[in-house]
This record gives sequence, C-alpha cells and structure tokens, in this order.
Amino acid sequence: MTNHIALARERLQDPEQRESIRLTYCVHGGVPSERLDERVELTGSGEMHVDVRDDTDPERDGEASGTVEAEELTAILDALGDAGERLYSREDASFTPDSMVGWVDVTVDGDTERFYFDADAVFEGLAKAPENRPAAEQDDPLEVVTYRVDRLRTRLMGGGGGDERS
Repeated sequence: MTNHIALARERLQDPEQRESIRLTYCVHGGVPSERLDERVELTGSGEMHVDVRDDTDPERDGEASGTVEAEELTAILDALGDAGERLYSREDASFTPDSMVGWVDVTVDGDTERFYFDADAVFEGLAKAPENRPAAEQDDPLEVVTYRVDRLRTRLMGGGGGDERS
C-alpha cells in the first residue's frame, strides 16, 4: 500500500526527479454548521498551495501559495510511510456520516495513489498533545503529518486555528 510513498521519498533525494512528486493533503466533512474543507498541495519542486474553508474558525479561510523545502516534504512522507494500518484504500475506508475524513494523494509521474484516514481521531489526538510539542516527539504518525501540514499552512496564511485542526 505504500508503494507511492516509498517511490516519492526516493525521488525527493534526487534534485532532478523532484518535479515528478506531488502530495495533496485534504480534510473534508463535519456536521453542516461545522464543515471543514481543507486542501494543502505540496510539490517536489518546492511549490505549495493552500485552500481552506472552515465554518468553526473563519480566520482560517482563504487561499495562498508559497514555497516548501524538500526536507519538509520528506518528513511528511516519512511519517505517512509510518502510518501503516491507519491508512485505508477506498475499498477499506468506511466513515460515519458527518465525520471528518482525511486523505492524502501521493502522485509520482502523474500516477496517484490515495490514502484515507480518520481525521476526527487525528484531531482528537492533537487536541490532547502539549501545545508546543515538536512533531518529531508525537507518537502517532498521522498526527505528525497533520501537525506538519498545519505548521506549513500557518506559516503561509498566518494564525487562526490551533494544533487540534490541520
């Protein structure tokens, strides 16, 4: 299941092959009055685009583009590779209505593999974490992925939201 993750990590080590990598992190769902639609796209060539619509924290709403270091993308892919059984294929993914559903698309040479995860569980874990705890010290790899993506979003768009949401 982690073939694209491993291949993307390998390609990021070669500056000439980095452009073939794209990682898209999405979270969607929630009850109608508390909807979240978040999309963060990172490329191996260093581009980053964020688009957020958050009914519970309108300060997080907006779109922005910027840059990301290859090392940060590598760290996210490393944590994603460690998530193992917490990632689901489309066939295995099952979520209750109004829940937060997360997925990560890992694209290599235009071919995409999608990994689903329970975003509600990840947000719950992050809400219990000490506020300024470095991502490397977190136990759950999906929390690390979400924590790192949130830091990138915050760096690009400014404040709004806390670590409990990406």
